[in-house]
Amino acid sequence: MSWNILLNPLPSTVSGVDDPSLAPLALSVTRNVQINRQTMVSELFHYTPNTQVEYPKTASNNHAIGHLFNMDLSKEWVSPARSFAYSQGRPEGTRNFVFTKALVDSNGQGVKICPSASPEIFLQTHTSGSRFEQKLYLEWEHQEQVLSLDRDLIEKTLNYWACLRDYGCGRDLQEDTVYNTEELERYNTIHASPKKKSRGHEPKATCQGRIGLQYTPTGRPFLCCEHFDSETLRKHFCDFAVASKVYHTKYLLALCNADSNEIHKWEKLAFDKGYGPLAPCTTVRNFSTMRVDCPQQHWGPHSSMLMTEMVVLPCKSTFHIYKPLPEYRHQCPRILVVCSGEHVHPIPASTKTPPEVQLEILDMLCTPMVKDLADMTPRRFLSHPIAQAFIRRKVPFIKEPQLSDLSNLCFPLGQDGKSLDVKDRMGILHWAMDQGRGPAKGMALYLHELAGKLPPYTHDLHQPHQYIQELEPYEHLHRVARLCTAHIHRNIGNSKTIPDSIKPKMRSLMCITHPSWDKMIAQIESSSKAGRGENWVANKVSSKFAFEAMCQEKSFIPLDIWRAGLATTNLVESAHWRVYLEGLECSLTSAVEKSEYVDRLRMSSSNMYLHMGIYTTNMPNDHLHSALVSHRRKANAETKRMDREDKQIVFLHEKLAKAKAKVDKAADKLDWLQSISMATPGNITAARSTLEKAQKTYLVAFEKLQEMLQKCQGSRTVKFTELQ
Repeated sequence: MSWNILLNPLPSTVSGVDDPSLAPLALSVTRNVQINRQTMVSELFHYTPNTQVEYPKTASNNHAIGHLFNMDLSKEWVSPARSFAYSQGRPEGTRNFVFTKALVDSNGQGVKICPSASPEIFLQTHTSGSRFEQKLYLEWEHQEQVLSLDRDLIEKTLNYWACLRDYGCGRDLQEDTVYNTEELERYNTIHASPKKKSRGHEPKATCQGRIGLQYTPTGRPFLCCEHFDSETLRKHFCDFAVASKVYHTKYLLALCNADSNEIHKWEKLAFDKGYGPLAPCTTVRNFSTMRVDCPQQHWGPHSSMLMTEMVVLPCKSTFHIYKPLPEYRHQCPRILVVCSGEHVHPIPASTKTPPEVQLEILDMLCTPMVKDLADMTPRRFLSHPIAQAFIRRKVPFIKEPQLSDLSNLCFPLGQDGKSLDVKDRMGILHWAMDQGRGPAKGMALYLHELAGKLPPYTHDLHQPHQYIQELEPYEHLHRVARLCTAHIHRNIGNSKTIPDSIKPKMRSLMCITHPSWDKMIAQIESSSKAGRGENWVANKVSSKFAFEAMCQEKSFIPLDIWRAGLATTNLVESAHWRVYLEGLECSLTSAVEKSEYVDRLRMSSSNMYLHMGIYTTNMPNDHLHSALVSHRRKANAETKRMDREDKQIVFLHEKLAKAKAKVDKAADKLDWLQSISMATPGNITAARSTLEKAQKTYLVAFEKLQEMLQKCQGSRTVKFTELQ
């Protein structure tokens, strides 16, 4: 068949398209076309100008498939291969034909996959794909993840322990930690992946002390750095999370004690239910991803659990791209892509921005928006009137379109789908909130109103002898509300009137069970200065729900839900921050409209992640990363707090030293005046008055320092000479 017939096929040579993934895109298909002396394609698909193909069909068994793209001469030519979802390597060579330039042997790069992935994933192959098939794979991956509270608790515990393993103490480097040869080898093995992930960036030098399990004199367990000392070195890691029982306590203790038998026991139970470190992994990422390791924990060599580095699953499929030389583009405005060899890996996610969209966005940034370019941020760009008008012009049939909708317009396949729903238990069972009385009252009244709409004589889930309609509004909160630990700890820590000796007692009330609740309340009421502790307790009692939302034993929230649920309102706070970016001090109508707009954007982003695996940021989206960020943030906050307290203590001590020096100077002057005969009574009286003022100033400075030391202790690393 000649090139003229190839490029302008006769109607008799055109047949229907058998591949459903290409049916909406291909204009026609031609069978058994000879491309050159060495290459024949079994199928040649013809496409109209501006057609974007993500998953070009290929063939196995030494066959090839051709894709002929008609190009638009009025636009800049962009290779159609840039739209392919497959990562491609650099061309290995070029050859010149009579009127054609060919890029030869551009191989597929494959995908990155966890070494602990199930064998079915390693054996997957395909010759054609679509967004719909990719979506089905994502849904299968979600369905493979067993949804249960036990799984959430195990993963929550494992991520917490992994943070301590990878990040360690995390405080500023103060003392050197000496490892023996075996420990050093283990340390380097564990931290090989984090070092590679940093890509040459040298992290901040932090304490590398071993994290160990300790016990208080009363037998309360806690984890701390080996350099931590409550009396002398407090600027090190110390956490009572083990005692709070918000994690899987037995599994966490086994991990900390390296008890292999106990670890295997709990992981085997998890494996039997389809999750845990022993279960097959489903992590697959595109080759182009910046991610280095698998977000799941797996056992590695030397019986150590570590971040497993993903391996490349190579692909032998090749793309041969034929395009005319620039001087022949008007005679032959087409580009031919010949695909051969099947893909020996799962279908990659569609994460590439279409080249046409890229060019239009760059043109928009460099022309009408150039005056705003210097101060441009992603959020400002998305909300810019020019960008909004551009998107609406492209997709006028969508009410509130986003940039992702332009990708869907270019790649129209696979838009239908279904969402996954977890129906472990019905109803609201856990609601993290702060102690704001207004929102709490509103929530209580809302739940009371909902209960009134239930069928008559509906028994309460937690107290079957009561009807749910008989419950008071705040009694509904006792069944769902849980106070945010971050708010409680921050409010207690920031208080300037509560002594440090009382603050741990207040924090201990945030628990699952308390061995002596009434006794602790009485101590807080009696020990606080100026009745502040009593006011704190009275405030919690008068709220009608605070203590019930602080302790699981006093709440009706089931224990498994309490332990697996979020202990903070960080997600809500981040949502507040995003809403605040839309504007502050808005009118009520404007605030409602903007809030609903942000909610719709969030839902759109969630659907994009669920159906296509594309997240809103380049940051890792997994629980381990969230736990690590929280761990670092807490370490930085505690370090800053102790530094601030040390600075205040140093300032007050210096002030006391200056006051002491003035007292000594005034006393020496008075003694000198009393020892000489030339001193007048007036001089002696003035000197005595100066001494009394200096002594009063000294006493005030001394009291302030003592008050400061009672309220906060700092890092306990500040040393002073005792003043007489």
